[in-house]
Amino acid sequence: MNNLIPEHLAAYVHSDGLQIEGGHRCFSLSCQGRDTFHIRYYGEPFDGLITDTDKAPVKIVAVEAVSGDEIVLFDGAEHGYNAMFCNKYSPNQKQNRTLTDLDEYTYRVLIHLYYNIDYEDEYEDFVNSEGQVPLIDGRVISFDSLKRNGFDAISVDLIDEKHSVRELLNEELS
Repeated sequence: MNNLIPEHLAAYVHSDGLQIEGGHRCFSLSCQGRDTFHIRYYGEPFDGLITDTDKAPVKIVAVEAVSGDEIVLFDGAEHGYNAMFCNKYSPNQKQNRTLTDLDEYTYRVLIHLYYNIDYEDEYEDFVNSEGQVPLIDGRVISFDSLKRNGFDAISVDLIDEKHSVRELLNEELS
């Protein structure tokens, strides 16, 4: 079932939390059986959301509260349709993004991914003569990796200890 989730997140899907409905996948995050995280980010806070800066794309990281293990939830320079096919970033833009703590609280994390592109239908538009998918940054991936990692929208919700939900990220990627 985790082959339906982007490779960078597949190991962190909460065991009973994956919901799939058409092109929408929703799951809560878990790391070593624990599900509360501190949040760090690079980006501009705007209207309650974290957005790109003029210099580089947004990056959101969850830090597991006990172990300190870090999980990159979304990196606009690496993940999703735009990073694969539209926007190319320099090594400087990718590496020089200092993360900031969102606040001192811990949250459960709910991730929504949307796959509105029918890659099977548009197979010929994406693959080269060897059946591989060339990306804008020069990497080449398999068609199966495209279907897993080529989400075209993402949102991240944070759920606090009082069960209040806060949307942190909402990105349209194609």
